[in-house]
Amino acid sequence: MKKIIVFITVLTTMFWSCSDDLDFEPRNELTLETFFASEGDALAAINGVYLYFNGNHTINKGVHWYFARRAGQMSDDANGDAASFTNGNLGAGDNIVEGIWTDAYRTIRLSNIVIENIDRPDMDETLRDRIRAEATFFRAFSYYLLAFNYGDVPYIDKALTIDEVKVGKTPKATVIANILADLEAAATDLPISYGASDTGRITKGAALGLKAKVLLYNENYTEAATEAKRVIDLGVYNLFDDGVGTGYQTVHHQANENNEEVIFDFQFAIDGGANGENGHFNQVWINPPGVSGGWGSYKATQALVDEFEDNTGLPITDVASVYDPLNPFDNRDPRLDLAIAREGEVFTGAAGGTVVTNMDNTGYYQEKRIQPDFNGGFGVRPFNIIYMRYAEILLTYAEAKIESGSIDQTVLDAINDVRARGYGTVRSDVANYPEVTTNSQSELRAIVRRERRVELCFEGDMRLMDIRRWEIAPTVLNGPVMGVNGRTLETRVFEAPKHYVWPIPQKEIDRVGADLLPQNTGY
Repeated sequence: MKKIIVFITVLTTMFWSCSDDLDFEPRNELTLETFFASEGDALAAINGVYLYFNGNHTINKGVHWYFARRAGQMSDDANGDAASFTNGNLGAGDNIVEGIWTDAYRTIRLSNIVIENIDRPDMDETLRDRIRAEATFFRAFSYYLLAFNYGDVPYIDKALTIDEVKVGKTPKATVIANILADLEAAATDLPISYGASDTGRITKGAALGLKAKVLLYNENYTEAATEAKRVIDLGVYNLFDDGVGTGYQTVHHQANENNEEVIFDFQFAIDGGANGENGHFNQVWINPPGVSGGWGSYKATQALVDEFEDNTGLPITDVASVYDPLNPFDNRDPRLDLAIAREGEVFTGAAGGTVVTNMDNTGYYQEKRIQPDFNGGFGVRPFNIIYMRYAEILLTYAEAKIESGSIDQTVLDAINDVRARGYGTVRSDVANYPEVTTNSQSELRAIVRRERRVELCFEGDMRLMDIRRWEIAPTVLNGPVMGVNGRTLETRVFEAPKHYVWPIPQKEIDRVGADLLPQNTGY
């Protein structure tokens, strides 16, 4: 571990956005000239990229912080701590805007250094190819973050010297093409699975799954369906079944980490490290107030609650729905109870039978991803945070086939697999879940969009990216945010096309120059 930290110290010291008077040869530290001398160095190097990418409270917040907390609050699923992104006042000095940009480019820098130096050590060739593929994946993932949040961004595929650091924008389309090429190259050399000692490393499925996501978000539907099918055809992933019908929720529990549904997650050490260097504060953020020291930072909106269908498969607004506004949680999709905490709910386990009573703000809190054995209090927790799981791949496949006009039984099967698991059963058990049978493109489009929202709520940036690409953000992110019993919390503002991307951090524009790195329109 010490060598990994030293590696990060060396490389981040040489990060391309640092000041001109940086000391490139820190005393008593390794340098690039001496580091990549052995197979062990190569492994330490790629492990350092993992460590930086995952992030923690001692090195950096890492992109897990954005995915686990902020991204959902920027959508219509939640109200919380991201007001600057939803009230129309987002500026180029915002700390999240700066932080995501910086973390992404630092990860790119570290990945490029690994890629450029991996041929130096005398080592096993298969391992060399795998390490190169892992670094290539991290570079692609970082550019995914940048391209879909900032638009045109500088594309850098080598470790720059101080004389090369002023780089202008590359068109988003070119960046996406490079992402796709990187992911295909990575998938070629990544294994389908690993032994126990390498659990959590990037797999072929993760590379192909991210490729499918990028293609879907870029509206390359035929190709997206093909890549999602490649993940399905690997034959190593399944929807998690906990044996009691609540796999939708317990797939996220620490006791079930690295299960057959997980394709890619942010890995954290079992004990969080001696000083918590391999943990995070996510549990404290999401627990409702009064539940094991929770802050209740993730507050679900009434709009999300209303998206869960009744248990016959009808939207609650349908005239034929069995929804009862006087008993709004009765006869609903069972995932509602597993995803949303509400007044009077009892949390068991380490929470000691706590009854939720402090339901301020929206009146709803996140329940999905709360750990049942959380022991309370402020502190670092080590449970993994899932970014990509098999349910998303099934829904990506279904949506891509629907949008490309290639509707067949495999589309219905993919949707029904996800729905059935949400009801605690399997697709063939049609008596115990609302099976989808329609072949209408418009009906299926509405179904799969609703299914994505309820199945993937509170998980990363899925909803934020969905409302952008479906071009419904000007509708769902404009106007009042509603909570329980008609409670109005805030008024949101979304100005199109401005708010489809974030501003470029002003610090970067000042450093590079507005001629090379002009600000995004409207900021």
